[in-house]
Amino acid sequence: MERTRKRPEFRKGRPTLTREAIGRAVLDLGDAELTMRALAAHLQVTPRALYKYVADRDDAVRLAAGQLQAAWTLPELDPGDWRASLGTLCHTLLGLYRRHPAALRLAETTALDEHENTRRGNEAMRAFFTAAGLSPHDAERAWRQTIAVVAGHSEIERWLGRATAHRPEAEAEAGLSFTDVVEMLTAWVGTLRST
Repeated sequence: MERTRKRPEFRKGRPTLTREAIGRAVLDLGDAELTMRALAAHLQVTPRALYKYVADRDDAVRLAAGQLQAAWTLPELDPGDWRASLGTLCHTLLGLYRRHPAALRLAETTALDEHENTRRGNEAMRAFFTAAGLSPHDAERAWRQTIAVVAGHSEIERWLGRATAHRPEAEAEAGLSFTDVVEMLTAWVGTLRST
């Protein structure tokens, strides 16, 4: 039986460059600092070495988007129990944003909707909200609002993490918990169902 040779994870004390490593580095850096030169420095390689694996910055971002989408699995959603399902969805999304905070920065400037997994996920979410009793137009609104609410809360959490390092009282000043935020979103979706 022929064995395939596995590429070593490290060479000369440095991680081996792969497309997967490049995608992870993009998620680490986020969009604000993402140039090919900054990406190469982060990976401890030359910019020229990057071009052996990716065509350009956009290709590297697409790699990261693919990894991000692969990292998130849509939870089981039951339109008959849409309130609980919406809560589960929100907590799952928040977990993704906590693991990959740079994803929000990339989403602001990159067409992540171009990724096949993203399109499938968006279609599944529109179908869920429609089956839960919303019109197609309101299903789209509900899905976009869900993303906005969860992403916004994730940003607040990150801000609080930085603020409490200098001012411990900042957490007490923050106000709403994520549970409160999800309850408000759920109430809003409920009004869409009744109109």
